[in-house]
This record gives sequence, C-alpha cells and structure tokens, in this order.
Amino acid sequence: MQTAQMGFSGKKPGVKIAPIDPDKPPVKKVLTEQQKYEKMWTVKDYREVSPGELAGNTFTSVVKPKKGEDVIDFGCGTGRGSLWLGAMGGMNVTMLDFASNCLDDDLATACKTQPDKYKFIQHDLMDKPTVNARYGYCTDVMEHIPTEDVDKVLLNILGAAQSVFFRISTGPDVMGPKYLDQPLHLTVKDYSWWCQKFIQHSCTILYSENLNGAVDFYVSSWFKKLPEMNINTPITKVIENVKENVKWGCNHISAHEVQADVEVQILCGGPSLNDFEDEIIENWKNGMKTVTVNGTYKWAQDRGITNVNQCMLDARPFNKRFCEPVRDDCYYFIASQCDPEVYELLPPEKTFYWHVNPNPEVVDVVHNAYPEYVICNGGSTVVSRTIVLMRILGFKNQTLYGFDSCLMGDEHHAYEQKENNLNMEPLKVMVEGRTFECQPWMALQATEFAGMIHAAGDEFNLTVKGDGLIAHILETGATPPSLED
Repeated sequence: MQTAQMGFSGKKPGVKIAPIDPDKPPVKKVLTEQQKYEKMWTVKDYREVSPGELAGNTFTSVVKPKKGEDVIDFGCGTGRGSLWLGAMGGMNVTMLDFASNCLDDDLATACKTQPDKYKFIQHDLMDKPTVNARYGYCTDVMEHIPTEDVDKVLLNILGAAQSVFFRISTGPDVMGPKYLDQPLHLTVKDYSWWCQKFIQHSCTILYSENLNGAVDFYVSSWFKKLPEMNINTPITKVIENVKENVKWGCNHISAHEVQADVEVQILCGGPSLNDFEDEIIENWKNGMKTVTVNGTYKWAQDRGITNVNQCMLDARPFNKRFCEPVRDDCYYFIASQCDPEVYELLPPEKTFYWHVNPNPEVVDVVHNAYPEYVICNGGSTVVSRTIVLMRILGFKNQTLYGFDSCLMGDEHHAYEQKENNLNMEPLKVMVEGRTFECQPWMALQATEFAGMIHAAGDEFNLTVKGDGLIAHILETGATPPSLED
C-alpha cells in the first residue's frame, strides 16, 4: 500500500495518509437508542405528525376519564398528545421520555407556567417509573422497543398505571431509514401478537381495535392483584373441552367502548333475589338489558322475563340444565371451557364464546383457533366473571340483584340448587362491625370482589341491591374480609 508521509523540522514523520479503499464500507458511529431519538427530534419532518395527538379523541371516548384525573404519557415525544389530554380531557399529565429535546416549545413552556397541569420527567422506560397514576397513555412507543425488551417495558408501564391505553403501529417506519439508515420500528407485529402479549401479562383487555396499520388496546393489569382462579374441573378436562368447543364456530366476544348511558341488571342466585322480584320485572319491562347466570335463567323465565343474556362459566356437565329451555329471543354467553353438550344444545348464531382460563395451555388452544380474542379475567365464580365480561362488552353501569355471597338463614340460593347443599359448619366472616355466615366459595367470592374494587373500582359503576355481604363491602369500602378464628 502506498503512503504519504509528513514531517516537520527534520523530525521523523508521525502521520501516514492512506488512500481510501472504495470497497471497504465506512465505519459508522453506533448511536444509543436515546441518541437516535435526540437526533431524530432535530428533524423537522419527524416532528410534524404526533400519533399521541391523533389518538387523544379515541382515548377519551373509550376511557371516559373524569376531569382532574392523573395520567402518565409514556414516551410522550412532542407532547402534543399530552396537551390534548390536558386541554380537551381536563386531565393532569405527567410526561415521560428519555430524549431531552423531544417536547415542542409550547409544551416546555406549559410545564413552567402550569406545573400542576403538565409535568415532564426525563425517563427511560427500561427503568421503573418513579411516578404512579390512575391512567396511562402510550402511543407510538411499543413498536420502537427492541422485541427482547418489550416484556420489561410493559412491566414498567403496567406497574405505574392502573389502566393503560396503547396505540401501536403494526408496520415499518419511513423516517428511520431515511435519516439514520436504520429502522426505528424494531417490533413490527400484528394484532394477534400484541393481544397474546397483553394476555401473557395477565391484562384484562377492556377495549381493542385492529386499525389499518395500527392497533388500539385499553388494558388493566388489576387481575394480577387477585387470587388465582380456583377451578372444580381438572385442567386436562378443561383443555379437552376448549379444543372441542372451538370447532362449533360460534360468535366471539370482543372488547367495546363504554356505553355510558346504558345500564344492565345482572340476576345472581343469592336468596335476596326474591326480595326484588317486582323491581326486576319492572326494569325488564322498561327495556333494561337483563343478564342471568346459571339458575337465574330459569328463575327469570318462570316470571315471564324472556329475552335475557345467559352467562355460564362452570365446566361440569350438569350445568347443561341452566340453558334449558333454549329460546330464540335469548343470547347465550358460554365460557369456552364449558362442557361440549352445552354447545350442542344452543344455536351457534345466538351463542358467544368467552374465554376465562389464563392457563398457558388453554390460551394456546384459543390462540390457534382465533387470531383476535380476549381473556375475561376475574374471580372464581360466574358472577365475578360476568361483572368483568359485561365491562369488556362496554357495560360499565351494572345493578346486581341476589349478589349476597352469604347465607340468609339456612338459604344459599333463591331457588333449590342441590350442588351447594354442603354438610358443614358455615364460616363466620367479619366485615366492618358485622358478621356474616358463608360457605367457603362465598367467602372467596367476597374476598375477590373486595380486591377487584380496591384495584380497579373506577372501571365499574356497580349497584348491589340487598343487605348481604357484598352490598356491605361496597357500602363501607371494606378491605377483603378476614375469617373469624
């Protein structure tokens, strides 16, 4: 190789200059993720579009937050999404981003002039946030995370906010290749992949939509704070049932926006159901949507309440009777783990699957059969799951009858149900100055309900009629009950 040498004042040359080899690629400086985005935020084209701003209206219509609520904007970028949440949504916004130069000038100014309304913290989402809020907002962020880091970032986000709205791009980006010669979207996945990811993190998907080039998810991870679901059927039988039932081709539930002006009444099987018979019938006559569970289906039919929405969870074969007689004016929401004979009984066009078991083997069966689905998390009983199911379907306003979760005298149901005739001394449960007698499943249901309300009460607007344990918990704001020694 020829070289040129330079020397000064007779000294030995110290610099050698070699000709450029055209076949050898130039050495590029490797930028950190933070440096990449600090560079991109200097590009005018990159700042022009703000996905957070575009998704603001969807967030407020789906979530319907109250004015003055706190929200964290995870990966806020320009901050225009945060500005929308603050100005149009009336929320108090904390903005997180690891790029120091991301904010628009007016947002940086707002943080100084309205510090109670807008706050910016330079923060890397690979680390746990130092702030917490009722709501989270995360748009145009997750697709930028390296796939191997997605789980860690989701854990940090879901741990900092009770419920989070995500908008995630499902396609490659243009700006990265144009200005950095490398993509900025490092996790380009479809709706099914992201749905599975949220389910893996025990999220309840309260709303989702598969958009053209993006997906929306509104999720809550409160389920992780509840006891694990107890099942009365071996998991092998549950898996067998799910595999058989997904062949029927029934409708599948999907998450909906909140129907703020609609109320549903849920008829539960507790003894106090009979105390409100006239009120329930009047509500139904006035057009209120009526949801029944297990034996309350027949209870309603016997009283002339016909077009109901029947929900079932239990996988045991005897539950088939809870859907008899089948009616053309009813809809049937049957858990995919229920006995296949139930599905054989029902018309597919009137029947909806809902998936309830988060066991990985069960989820795999469902995932292979349906590209788009949700898992209805919750407690161990059909009532606690139905409350969550109705919320997923958009019904936040729920009035429950017969949701006692305690014995009234010697009665455990408003009608005969021999399966619950337990030959054992009832448990005594003490809550806020009162003692209730309960069967074990009742005490567990009450504990799960109290935990759900404390973790995610704002997602539900519940009225529980009667004077039972559940109504007392809701009225007093009690913590999960403890058993008396």
